[in-house]
Amino acid sequence: MNRSTSRRQGMLAKIHIAKKQLGMDDPDYRAMLDGRYGADSAGKLDLKQLDDLLRFLSRRGFTAPARRRGDRAAPAQRDYDRSDLMGKIEALLAETANAQGRFVPWDYALAILTRQGGPEKLEWATTKQLQAVIAALGKNLRRKDQAALRESHGAQDAAFTGDGE
Repeated sequence: MNRSTSRRQGMLAKIHIAKKQLGMDDPDYRAMLDGRYGADSAGKLDLKQLDDLLRFLSRRGFTAPARRRGDRAAPAQRDYDRSDLMGKIEALLAETANAQGRFVPWDYALAILTRQGGPEKLEWATTKQLQAVIAALGKNLRRKDQAALRESHGAQDAAFTGDGE
């Protein structure tokens, strides 16, 4: 399907939505088409006439529906409590420290925040920025866990084959 065919179908769909939105019955709609364009169906109009018809219907009160992005529903936006997010960051820092065997300070989370273009203090960050820090900490933790797992499997393989000491 080429671009003009797709555009045409979109315009025809909007026209039929406008017809319904404006409460036009079929005889009135067809009379309006015949009077303005000499056609009994919008499908017989060219792109210029379809565009003109849409402008005409807009002046009569039609408002186009918002564009949809696929058939998926938009994800629900949750208003996170800052203390919950800060608690999650603290837990991820503790888990990272446990995995590395050394203390991981809050400055590590702050460094991630500033590297992502955030403010100079965690307290000033928005919930979206805090969520991004959580995502980065989680990703880093998973990466380190996978590296440790590979390392432990390597040691087991070496012991099994007799290469390890």
